[in-house]
Amino acid sequence: LDLAAPDFELGDTEGGTWRLSELAGKVVVLNYWATWCGPCIAEMPYYQGLVDEYSDATDVVFLAISTDSDPSVVAPFIDQSGYTFPVLFDQESAADFRISGVPASFLIGKDGLIKYRTTGFPGPQLYLREMHLRIDALRAAEQ
Repeated sequence: LDLAAPDFELGDTEGGTWRLSELAGKVVVLNYWATWCGPCIAEMPYYQGLVDEYSDATDVVFLAISTDSDPSVVAPFIDQSGYTFPVLFDQESAADFRISGVPASFLIGKDGLIKYRTTGFPGPQLYLREMHLRIDALRAAEQ
């Protein structure tokens, strides 16, 4: 796609703050989701699997961005499910990324440009194959 990724500054469930522009030089995997979304819930274990597989990669960052209107439901859902990835609270960034439905994933290259966008959960095999191919291609790309 090679579209400029809109910058954001979002808080997370741990009280931290993330600014997208500070992740320049890394491949960033954004996943917009919600606790009430069936396909999001189905996708989450595989997203966690990707997080685990790339845990030693210093050039890849995974950020899950909750679009829930009630932020108080997010941390209990994440804790109960045992997920370990950073979860941010959306504050208009979904609109900036022009998201029309969740789950929606964006892969941002080291150059800060959106390279890939997907919406929906196509099932585990296709999801994992596409995500691996795209993440690995972006990691190998020169800036």
